[in-house]
Amino acid sequence: MQWLNNPVHAVKEFRRVTRPGGKLVCCNFDGFSVPHFPIDEAFQSDVNRVFNELVDPYAGRKMFSMFHSSGLTDIKVDFEPDATFTVAGAIDGERRRNWIDQFGAAHKAIAECLGFNEAAKSFVYRILDHYDREDTFTTRSLYCGEGVVP
Repeated sequence: MQWLNNPVHAVKEFRRVTRPGGKLVCCNFDGFSVPHFPIDEAFQSDVNRVFNELVDPYAGRKMFSMFHSSGLTDIKVDFEPDATFTVAGAIDGERRRNWIDQFGAAHKAIAECLGFNEAAKSFVYRILDHYDREDTFTTRSLYCGEGVVP
């Protein structure tokens, strides 16, 4: 849901094509690479701007409301830390490569958000530098929700 412009519409469509008594299950990230500590205000401002442009960083916490407004019943939502992207200290090589791939795929959108290619490159270097630091903590949660079609 974090990638969609209108996730409520998607949930309503899922509900429409699910038979009565069927269960809709959905998992979404929350805090999609936005919460970092220690906080550098200028850096955090750019992180918030970029990630809010690319995704809904807080889609997970909105699932209950999306399910409820779509008419589902018996709604349950659980969450847990996402082990892949919750990191204390410097990230390992595999996570770093994963981020480089993701930022490469999103480069055009990041450049549009920040105004030009050099700003996008600078942003990626800044966030990777942050992830490489030994004193940082980055977190993300995974929310899993379910609801029944009446």
